[in-house]
Amino acid sequence: MTMTSSALLAVQKALFTRLNSTVLLKALVTGVFDDVPQGQAFPYVVVGEDTSSPWYSKTTEGHEVTTTIHTWSSYRGFKQIKSIHAEIIKAITGKPFENTEGYAFMNVRMDFEEVFSEGDGVHTQSIRHGVIRFRIHVQQIF
Repeated sequence: MTMTSSALLAVQKALFTRLNSTVLLKALVTGVFDDVPQGQAFPYVVVGEDTSSPWYSKTTEGHEVTTTIHTWSSYRGFKQIKSIHAEIIKAITGKPFENTEGYAFMNVRMDFEEVFSEGDGVHTQSIRHGVIRFRIHVQQIF
């Protein structure tokens, strides 16, 4: 058997669809991005870095994908970004994903979540940056 499409692209498309169709999340952020437009207002979400490791059995094959989601906020405390994280986690782990791009989603779980302050070199106030990493197992559909 041979992989016929990118597991990373399939997972990214599924995540964007899920996050952009989550009403409660969309009410909290100005957008969900792959590349943030210059001058974008806070808060927002970026679907970022990912990895893919293939796995095989005698009859199936697939990938273990890790995807990192970044959240950005200019709110002076941590409450806003933690509220955004709660909606992201519910959106991604709360219900099964549809099969997409030749892959069936088998297992989705959160690896870790972190929230911290960081200056961005442009804004005078501190920016809140959140990171959530998910581990997603997909199986190739033939």
